[in-house]
Amino acid sequence: MMDTRALVRMESPGGAQAAGEARRTVGAALSDWGLTGEFVDDVLLATSELVTNAVEHGSAPIRLELEHTPARITLRVHDHSLESPELSFSDPLGERSRGLLIVAAISKNWGFATEDAGKWVWAEFGVPKQAGSTPGAEAGAAGG
Repeated sequence: MMDTRALVRMESPGGAQAAGEARRTVGAALSDWGLTGEFVDDVLLATSELVTNAVEHGSAPIRLELEHTPARITLRVHDHSLESPELSFSDPLGERSRGLLIVAAISKNWGFATEDAGKWVWAEFGVPKQAGSTPGAEAGAAGG
């Protein structure tokens, strides 16, 4: 029976390079899975926002998981802060504090879960019908 789930993981020490590293990892996995276009742009934007929030409001190391099933992509980012993330309705012309609003707007669903060692913030994206191969052996080799 063919595996219908693929998982990619990465860990980062945080810092200014963390969001770029995460985007490269996620972008490579999405490409390996045959996903393209605006869908990928949305997942990469959410990756940037969630990792940047983890770096700015949490503590290292930052962990990322990207899960692919035939119906969805789930992006999860972990940091060591127990502080709950909040949607911030800030100045619309401001340069900061809109990350979760962006994630909420472009994802199918998002949320967070706390645990003893910190929290996971996640976003789900419905895979477009015509996009993406069924996850299989080649995706599992990418990191999961």
